[in-house]
Amino acid sequence: MRQFAPIYNPGNRVQNKTAQAGEFQLTGWRKKQIMQVPKHSYVRSKKLLRLVASLDCQLCGSGHFVQAAHSNWAGGKGRGIKADDNLTAALCASCHYDIDQGAQWSKRERQQAWWVAHQKTVQNLIDSGQWPIDVPIPNDAEWERLFEPLP
Repeated sequence: MRQFAPIYNPGNRVQNKTAQAGEFQLTGWRKKQIMQVPKHSYVRSKKLLRLVASLDCQLCGSGHFVQAAHSNWAGGKGRGIKADDNLTAALCASCHYDIDQGAQWSKRERQQAWWVAHQKTVQNLIDSGQWPIDVPIPNDAEWERLFEPLP
């Protein structure tokens, strides 16, 4: 049972309503369905982050100050929460700054640059046999839309 805050009903009486997931609850003039949304299960791996940071930058090729740059657009990212660790790209500090700050590129260009670097990062680790067994390989189907022509 889930307890809801008191609601105002048309008869000017305040009452508490209780309902279970999937049931309907009358609130004022509308019916609302109560749904339970599963919490995102984050992928975290310090080993993977170290491996990503050990690669050269996947945009410019620099081997200096390479970082594991998390996605800003997918993977459970929220306010103060990083995206999943398997959604990272090996980027030098300069390229990472350019993608995160966006002063020189449009949002779509930044997304495309990150996606290309991410694909190269994942492929490098898989080809070298270094991708950790306990970390799922990301499904990049949602990123394919970045390469479709704009309407």
